[in-house]
Order: sequence, then structure tokens, then C-alpha cells
Amino acid sequence: MLPLCSIGSGYGINGQRNVFSREVERMRWSPGSPAILALYCAVAMIGATALTGCASGLTTVAPTPPAEYSRLGSTKGSACGSLGIVATAYYFVPMGINDRVERAYKEAVAGVPGATGLVDVTIKEDWYWWVIGTARCVTVTGEAIK
Repeated sequence: MLPLCSIGSGYGINGQRNVFSREVERMRWSPGSPAILALYCAVAMIGATALTGCASGLTTVAPTPPAEYSRLGSTKGSACGSLGIVATAYYFVPMGINDRVERAYKEAVAGVPGATGLVDVTIKEDWYWWVIGTARCVTVTGEAIK
């Protein structure tokens, strides 16, 4: 039995399919319809957020040393950050990851009293898996200068 007058059923009082509701249904998912445009906008916004949400600027690891400097000794600094939440394919939440090279560099410079920079810099990166994310650790090694 057909419903006599139910909202959204597409049937009129006489049990015939309502022409107006067929037209609305056809327009709802046509290529230029508001529903399709809203879907495209939502996908574009999610994509843009995913691509730019974890961006950071460039970091100079070791600035150009002055023309004259004295070597103070070897030093090393390290810093870690994580990508986490959910499962391996979905690690997208950065936790202290964008500035880890800069933090390791500052720690290496602070490791030698009176140092103002580093020369002969090398960077080593290791990563470790933990249940809901990965830890990325950077070690900066170099010769401290003044």
C-alpha cells in the first residue's frame, strides 16, 4: 500500500509518483547542483587543511660563521618530536616535530660555555615506533665556535 501523504515519499494523495519530487531528486545530485557544489567545497577544504596544516618554514641549521672564530670543542644536541594518533597510515598530528632541528642546534650550542655557533655540522635523524605514533629524533653534532 502506498502512503497517502508522507513527507519526502514522492507520492501524492492519489498514490501517483509526484512529478515535482522527481525533479527535485534529479536536481539534487546533478553536476551543478548546490549539494554537489557543497560536497566539492568540503573535499577541497579538507584537502587544503591536510596539506597545509603541518607546514613549517625553512630553518637555517648552521648560520654562516664569522670571518674569524676560535674553536671551542666538539658538541652534540638532540631533540625529538612525534607524529601520532590513530593508526600507521593516519599519523597526522604533529607534536613538537617542526622545530626539532632548531632545538637540537640550540642544545648543542648551549652545551659548550661561551659558544655562539657551530661549524662542521652533521645531522642524524632516527625514528621510533610507539603504539599510537612515531617519534622522530634529530641529533646535531658539530664543532662549537666563539
